[in-house]
Amino acid sequence: MRGRGLVSRQATRESIVQQWDPLRATNSPRAPITPPEHDQDHDLEDDGGRVVGYDSLSLDHKMALEAERNGIERPQGYTVSYHYNPEVEGMHFGRHHPMKPWRLTLTKHLVMGYGLQYAFDPFLATPASKEDLLRFHKEDYIEFLSHVSPSNFIDLERNYSKYVPKQHHPDEEDPNYIRIGPFNLSNSQYADCPVFDGMSKYITLYTGASLSAARKLCNNQSDIAINWSGGLHHAQKGEASGFCYVNDIVLAIQEMCKFYQRVLYIDIDVHHGDGVEQAFASTERVMTLSFHRHGMMKDEKGKPTSMFFPGTGDVTDTGPKHHTREGAPSRGAHFSLNVPCGSGISDD
Repeated sequence: MRGRGLVSRQATRESIVQQWDPLRATNSPRAPITPPEHDQDHDLEDDGGRVVGYDSLSLDHKMALEAERNGIERPQGYTVSYHYNPEVEGMHFGRHHPMKPWRLTLTKHLVMGYGLQYAFDPFLATPASKEDLLRFHKEDYIEFLSHVSPSNFIDLERNYSKYVPKQHHPDEEDPNYIRIGPFNLSNSQYADCPVFDGMSKYITLYTGASLSAARKLCNNQSDIAINWSGGLHHAQKGEASGFCYVNDIVLAIQEMCKFYQRVLYIDIDVHHGDGVEQAFASTERVMTLSFHRHGMMKDEKGKPTSMFFPGTGDVTDTGPKHHTREGAPSRGAHFSLNVPCGSGISDD
């Protein structure tokens, strides 16, 4: 399959494409490795089109064959980079939590299965530093995230009691009761933002990948940069929200603002990108555009129950409506655009 923007297999072989191996990939290109032409393999195919002895081939050889079969070729005129750290795959929010980082493993295997890795440059992302996180988030919050674990949550909570929200205390034996601790975190396995083993490392891994991607764009080393482990757009400056602990998107945009006068952020998640919108509400340098579901949720009988999370992002929400002390409109006014959609929207 060939079309505009694609180059020949020979040209692909001569270009710099890294081997898909996150454990060996670095932030610098390695030796050129591309899917070679396997003309000899066509003579080895059986009547079903399967290569004889396929199961005995090395993984590298299998991936190269799949790239050939699927017409995967390196784009011409632009570069694509993929930023990732495989350690994030092993993180576990809890058995009952809908957030499943191991889905990244499935995504990676799907990419490898089609040989898509030959079309981009993979880079092993380094964890974000504490200093990186503090460029947006509050120090007490990051300090808590850096030390908390399921085993010390209760003890550590005593030192951060002023950050525990006031809440109704029903019967704590009630299985539906979820106790919220400092910064909207909880040791309950049913909470939106539970504390889990490895959480402190998890937030630095996905954030580091987004920062790595942003820097590649700023340095003109990549035209398209991908981090499938990131995008945690609900995290607030001083608390977790909606499965999100650190807002890697805000930090990545801040990095890009060092080099670009304006940044347009487009969010196509089913939930409103409230954390990012709020972070840049006071500036005209960043415009946020969010497509998301919005409105009341209903039970099986059609009775309204609650607003779809997070409940923000109405079409009338276009940025701050207040004025400065001098009476001038806020600099961020009209730099937020929201496209709320109803339930069940499709491609039609």
